[in-house]
Amino acid sequence: MSFMTKDQLYQKLEDKQILEISDLVALIESEFNVSVKIEDGDQSGFNPSELAKDPNVIRQMEGSHEDINAGRTYTGEEGLEILEQAIRKHERESTRIESDGHIQPLMSLLE
Repeated sequence: MSFMTKDQLYQKLEDKQILEISDLVALIESEFNVSVKIEDGDQSGFNPSELAKDPNVIRQMEGSHEDINAGRTYTGEEGLEILEQAIRKHERESTRIESDGHIQPLMSLLE
C-alpha cells in the first residue's frame, strides 16, 4: 500500500499560498494514480460555472481536445485491439526461440 508522510505532503504543497481542495485532489490522484471523487449529500451548493474555472478541469479538457485533434481517441473495440497488439509485441520481444524450436521467456532466463 502506498503512503505519503506529512513531510512529503508539506513539500508538495509548501509553495501554495492558498490551498484549494482541487489542489489536494490533484496531488492525491497524481501521487497514487487513483481517481478521487468527493461527494456531498447536499448538492444545492454545486456551481457549474466554478467548475468551468478550475485549472485542472481546463487542463484536462484541453488535453482531450488535443487527443481528438491528433486522432488519439478510440472506440472501445479499437482500444482493445491496440492493447492486444501491444501485448503481442511485448510477448514477442520478451521471448527467445531456442535452436530446438522451444520458446523461452526471457524473464525465466534471469531466474
